Amino acid sequence: MKDENWESLFFKYLDKVKNKKFSWKNWNCCNFVDQYISSVSDFSFIPNKTDWNNKKTALEAIRKHGDTFPDAVTSVMKQQNIEEINKNFISTGDIVLFKEKEHLLGVCDGRQVIAVSDDGLVTKPMSIAEKVWRIPNV
Repeated sequence: MKDENWESLFFKYLDKVKNKKFSWKNWNCCNFVDQYISSVSDFSFIPNKTDWNNKKTALEAIRKHGDTFPDAVTSVMKQQNIEEINKNFISTGDIVLFKEKEHLLGVCDGRQVIAVSDDGLVTKPMSIAEKVWRIPNV
């Protein structure tokens, strides 16, 4: 459940991590979303004992939860009781699955999707969303 001050916490979180650069081990789209969820609620998105150090071990971790990244994310979201919503109703704080070269996760700031890149956080149009999840309110 989201803290009652979640919006303020969300924007403080974005400001804190805006310059972090991609790393398979410490800073990827899953870490970004997990730390966002932890910053505005009382739970974690990444299942316990899920860890990776590089692309190979990340793919192995994904396969423990589904055949593909979208399947794994959907499965984990369901386990965490994070509700999938119609992507046409995307709003601030929603978690977004999108695809460029590969599927990635981001978070909507109300105007765009914020995602991790090699150069820090980047923005993407909300129209890129394939699936969207909303953390329940208090």
